[in-house]
Amino acid sequence: VVVLVDPTGERTMFPDNGANSGLHIGDLPSLDGYDAVYISGYSPLDPLSLPGIKEMIAKIRTAQIPIYFDPASVGGMKEVAIDEVKSWLPLMDVLLLNEEEAIYLSGASDIEVALDSLLEQCQSVVIKRGSHGAIGKSRGSQSVSVPALPTTVVDTTGAGDAFAAGFISHFSMNKDLTRALLAGAEVAAHCVAIVGARPRVGTKI
Repeated sequence: VVVLVDPTGERTMFPDNGANSGLHIGDLPSLDGYDAVYISGYSPLDPLSLPGIKEMIAKIRTAQIPIYFDPASVGGMKEVAIDEVKSWLPLMDVLLLNEEEAIYLSGASDIEVALDSLLEQCQSVVIKRGSHGAIGKSRGSQSVSVPALPTTVVDTTGAGDAFAAGFISHFSMNKDLTRALLAGAEVAAHCVAIVGARPRVGTKI
């Protein structure tokens, strides 16, 4: 991945699928002891990996492990028929995506409407809103919004993945949407305050 960061900390990425290309069921490790599985859209959006990813998803669902899915980018999704992408959503337990992706997949023009529309496909949906924080909702409950935490933005590379890491680690334990969103916001705030896609190993958060 080539990443260009402008003076405000916003980034433009030129990715290559790399290890996401050509995945097959043999690449899936033993699922013993796993509480959650996170799937990035870069893998199923790669035609060489899609058959293998579908096999993996079937195996993960049989093991009754929740699947968290981030579609990765609208640009990537536009390379595949939108109905194909939408067909994956009911296989996922939690959908994590940004505003642009939510609008694209739902066809809505309003975030709240997009949230409710996507909830018809998944048990829980989280929409990441960058400097405006995040909003999430689970079926049968009210939507929850949290602000982005105050920080000095140096480099936004990896902010979405950092948010996902914080969110999943909490939500997989107690299903408390508010606490999970706040945890995601906290990890993302640490991520954007440094150069690079993740805090250094050992950073206390």
